[in-house]
Order: sequence, then structure tokens, then C-alpha cells
Amino acid sequence: MRMTDAKQALCSKVRRKQLNGRVFFSQKAIGSYTVDFTCPSVKLVVELDGRAKDEIRVKALANLGLSALRLSCGV
Repeated sequence: MRMTDAKQALCSKVRRKQLNGRVFFSQKAIGSYTVDFTCPSVKLVVELDGRAKDEIRVKALANLGLSALRLSCGV
């Protein structure tokens, strides 16, 4: 599956620890969800191009101790 332009742009910024030396993973399975990006060291999930059903995901991820940042990229 091809990444959207927004996902490609973010991926280029998080690879090789470019954001404060933090390691990010893309397309990572967490529980029953696959998230766009995650940074385990700060318990952060980044979701791009959010949809209404993502509210359920945000709550489920919060129950796992993760904070979710949802970004709409105008897609």
C-alpha cells in the first residue's frame, strides 16, 4: 500500500532519530490496531488523516497508556 504524501513527509522527519533523538516506528501493530507512527519511549502514537472512527482507537490506545496525536492533513 502506498503512503500518502503526508505520511511520507512525516516519515522523512522521524527516520534516523531526527526528532530529539527519539525512535519512531511506522505502521506498528498495537493491540488490535495498526497505527501510523509510534514513539514507545514517550508512549506516543501519531495518526494522520484521522477519521471519525479514530475516536474509538484513541480511547483504546489511552487504555494502554498511550497518548494519541491525530493530525488532519487536508486529504
